[in-house]
Amino acid sequence: MAVIRLNLTPSSEQRLTQLVESPARLAAELRQALVEVLVGLENYVKVELLRGGNRAPGSRRDGQLPLAVRSGSLLGSISHELSGPLSGSYGSTEGPASAYARALLDAGETVIRPVNANHLWQPIADNLTRSGQARMSPSEAFEQLGPKGGRLLQIFRSARGNLVAVLRKVKGRAGKLLFLLREQSIVKGTDALRVAYDRREGFTVERIQRGVTNALGGGGAS
Repeated sequence: MAVIRLNLTPSSEQRLTQLVESPARLAAELRQALVEVLVGLENYVKVELLRGGNRAPGSRRDGQLPLAVRSGSLLGSISHELSGPLSGSYGSTEGPASAYARALLDAGETVIRPVNANHLWQPIADNLTRSGQARMSPSEAFEQLGPKGGRLLQIFRSARGNLVAVLRKVKGRAGKLLFLLREQSIVKGTDALRVAYDRREGFTVERIQRGVTNALGGGGAS
């Protein structure tokens, strides 16, 4: 999460002491300004930095923006919140994709390992729609049965040394390559939270200054 806190300069604080009703009014104006700033940052991250772009499904992101993310759970994990009278944050804190989202939104590299399994199951090939969504989850793949009731999912090591999961070919149904199994995955961060703030810094500063001006009735706050 990226955190924003608002602090008054000494000259602004001095101006406030001269106006009895200004502190409450200033707090209300700055709170409204902060909400608008956070909403704008959240939407910018989602629309411009995550949804934008035209990368092919399954292609390596390598920290480049925009990401062309199509996962609803990933986009849904991005939010904002107020954490105090004059502070708030934006980023990802909850939801099934929050850990992956944080890895993408921060800078640097994050190593992701399975928690309750031996491998990460990465959808590939026949298991990806044109938009990059997984057609079938691992549990759904395990439930696929053949005509005689046998499990169709098989795991084997490819010629390149990778563990892959496939659905066996049966009468009337072609075989399908579904998953690449990995012991860990390294996600390269995009630093999208900082990028969003940098690109919207002008609006952020202007909106906060306007809130101070409104609270002081057009007075010369700084």
